[in-house]
Amino acid sequence: MAWVPLATPKRQPDEVLLVQEPSGWFRLPGGEAWRDEPTFLAAGRHVRHQTGQVMTPQALLCQAWLPRGVGAIDTACEISVYLCEPLVCDAKIELPAAKEGQEPELLSYQGAADTSDLDRLTTMDVNKLLRACWAAWKARGTAVLDDGKPVFHARRP
Repeated sequence: MAWVPLATPKRQPDEVLLVQEPSGWFRLPGGEAWRDEPTFLAAGRHVRHQTGQVMTPQALLCQAWLPRGVGAIDTACEISVYLCEPLVCDAKIELPAAKEGQEPELLSYQGAADTSDLDRLTTMDVNKLLRACWAAWKARGTAVLDDGKPVFHARRP
């Protein structure tokens, strides 16, 4: 997954990019890594596919371990969220086109300006992850979660 800060030419980034799934809920851009694909390359590949923007992950922002059965997850998994360089707010976002006879992969996108936006835009499981990412981003750190609970935060140099 990718944490893509949104900035204006005259202001530091203070929002993060979210994409909307067909369910109506929002999440970070991202998806699964291919077999033997490093997760940071997968994050960049998914951002390019889901937004049309070429983004380079710069640092690990959050590592989360989710046990089987959390949300819609059938198996235990590890989620890596990478901090990307800021995207200018007026950059053209191109969501992936729907394949013939199928619903679109993503419906829309928007910036979340603070954690209160997360409460109304995301599911409870995604909200926990994004709140930890938000805290790590603001503290210039890295968060590590186990089953949605913080294990520790480390400060990035």
